[in-house]
Amino acid sequence: MKKSISVATFPTKFGPLVFTGDLKEIIQKVSNLGYNGIELFVKRPGEINVKLLRQWLNSNKICISGIAAVAAFVEEGLSLSDPDKNIRNKHIEIIKRQIELASYFNAVVPIGLVRGRIKEGFSYEETEEWFAESLIECEKVAKNFNVIMTLEPLNRYETNFINTLDEGKKFIKKIRLQNVKILADIFHMNIEEVSISKAIIRAKNYIYHVHFADSNRCAPGDGHLNFREIVSSLVRINYNGFVVMEMLPKPDSLTAANRAIFYLKELNI
Repeated sequence: MKKSISVATFPTKFGPLVFTGDLKEIIQKVSNLGYNGIELFVKRPGEINVKLLRQWLNSNKICISGIAAVAAFVEEGLSLSDPDKNIRNKHIEIIKRQIELASYFNAVVPIGLVRGRIKEGFSYEETEEWFAESLIECEKVAKNFNVIMTLEPLNRYETNFINTLDEGKKFIKKIRLQNVKILADIFHMNIEEVSISKAIIRAKNYIYHVHFADSNRCAPGDGHLNFREIVSSLVRINYNGFVVMEMLPKPDSLTAANRAIFYLKELNI
């Protein structure tokens, strides 16, 4: 398994980002700490200078595990399941550009908050249909660019739509999506799953990406989760992708990142 950490190029209301600011400096810090990659959160995919970013990554011998653009949802209220088709289409175009950007770095495109939620007055079935239509449209582009989108089940306090790995797996199977897999986020799973380990085993053929944070959304080891058991489950399903530290920068970014990588080394990651 490879180690990655969440970073952003801009200040955002989305909390679990360890480093924000100058991307060149962040990449150097992350590399010096011993991480293999960064999970890059961008405001808009078009803001990234691909050639320059490649140079920074190559010179520091790290890569990009995923490229996310949550600002469209968090700060603008766009989503892929909105009842308004114009809003959905606007967000679809952002995801398409995100997919193209991800293709330059062999990175995944997480589909977490951006899928939206079931709004008052509308049914699960309606929301699922709108989301499915949006994701099918995005998948056409993902196939062309050979990019995997990763559907991330989230806890009930952030969305009321697809909260568990089983629900994510069921949706992917129902819509027959080929370039969509599951992102297993341990923080959310701690809230929603009866057993994190058993949920991982059940979704073994679908898990493509993993996010780590402890029960308090701080660095692994700072809360009460049994990460040895979790890692054992990932080993059991032969998971060899990234484990991404998507956690709060507490008490500060550098301390959190240091704590996380030290703990991961104790877990033989």
